[in-house]
Amino acid sequence: MRGPRRTTFIAAALPLVTLSAPASAFIFGSCTASAVGVVFGNYNPAQATPLAANGSVTVNCSGAFIFGASTVTIALNAGASGGTFAARRMTSGVNLLAYNLYTNGGYSAVWGDGSAGTTTVSGTLNFGNQIFTATIYGQIPAAQDPVPGSYIDTITVTVNY
Repeated sequence: MRGPRRTTFIAAALPLVTLSAPASAFIFGSCTASAVGVVFGNYNPAQATPLAANGSVTVNCSGAFIFGASTVTIALNAGASGGTFAARRMTSGVNLLAYNLYTNGGYSAVWGDGSAGTTTVSGTLNFGNQIFTATIYGQIPAAQDPVPGSYIDTITVTVNY
């Protein structure tokens, strides 16, 4: 019989790939985007409940002058899961650990690129609100029995505004 193991798991979100502005809003100056990765910490296979952790994506247009409102849309790719959002997976060598990223704390809407039943996150930038931050809700399902190790996935964040 196998006993509980302590294993460290890490999922990281990388900074944006794309920043683009639509013709309906005029932004003078510059905007930046940054991401704080989802770090799960130690996963215990004997734990009966999922392991949750949060990260974030922030778009900051400070120093910019915005005419009109600009909608910010943030999309995440599938990472190392082979193009499927149904169950993202972290890797440790050839070993896998299932997890997913969500747009809400109820873990009911998978955060993706808008395809395959996933959703994106949107907000508004305007003269009075030049910073938009979105929380990434991560969860590792319970009752997995992975090989001990450090698990990681890299998620590409795309920000359009």
